[in-house]
Amino acid sequence: IAVLFYEYMITFDREVHYAWGRRLTWARAMFFLNRYLSLLQYFATFASTILPPSYFVSVHMLRCGLQQACIIILFAVWAVFSGLRVYAISGNRKLLAYTVVFFALIPVATCIVLADVPFVVPFCIQDGSNVNQFTSTMSVSISCPVGVATRVPLLLSEAIVIVVTLLQTRSAYLEHPEQRGYASLIMREGVLYFLAMLVVNIVQAVSDALFETRLAFVCVFLNIIPPIVVSRFYFQLDELRKYEPQETPLTPFNVNVADSARTELQPLPPTPGMSNDGGDAKVRYLHEVLVYTENAYAHA
Repeated sequence: IAVLFYEYMITFDREVHYAWGRRLTWARAMFFLNRYLSLLQYFATFASTILPPSYFVSVHMLRCGLQQACIIILFAVWAVFSGLRVYAISGNRKLLAYTVVFFALIPVATCIVLADVPFVVPFCIQDGSNVNQFTSTMSVSISCPVGVATRVPLLLSEAIVIVVTLLQTRSAYLEHPEQRGYASLIMREGVLYFLAMLVVNIVQAVSDALFETRLAFVCVFLNIIPPIVVSRFYFQLDELRKYEPQETPLTPFNVNVADSARTELQPLPPTPGMSNDGGDAKVRYLHEVLVYTENAYAHA
């Protein structure tokens, strides 16, 4: 939780610029859920480890329920995040986006199944750290295929996303030079997110298959990577838009608004009057123009 909290502190200003005071969209909603549910999940785990041993057993089930709820919602958030990415990158192909979301939502179902599996409540048999007591007496009866099935669909979903990302960004980078900034960002962040999810899910799948406690502790630290990478993706995209050159706004008559705001408006010159004798009208109009010019220079 120290690493996650430190990440949140050093990126808080970027969060304010990206999300605060702006219209709530799907992307910003996913950003907030990813950012704060992951923090709540690890804070609940940390709080349970500092409680006295007499309270540890009583709050264990509450902590497990809160943690499972956060994990399920986070899997759904990451599924929507992957679906939105592949939908935008692939040129709004709905079938491809639905396929990615379908595979990414399978862990939601498996986590709901695992949430109903009874846990053996640990008993404090010795003094010392709550974590040591918990891990030395923990016995969980879960099905290995269900645990592995939680991770394999995620790998397949992210494999589809990374293939689409590489193909689409390569063509955009070569054929549209003006889009190279976006293409480079999407490719870099996509590869980074895929590698992070690849490592996390492989280690978690091996841990579920072998019931290895040491690997389970490694997974606890590795699972902080996906929410950090997702948040960083939104920040990088926002900064890329911020530093793009802004065009000077023009009026419908192509008048520079910035220049016209610094110029004092002057009355239009008089128009020639209509009369039967054109000679007198022309002389009178010339006189009015000269008077207008003198007044304009006098007030300049």
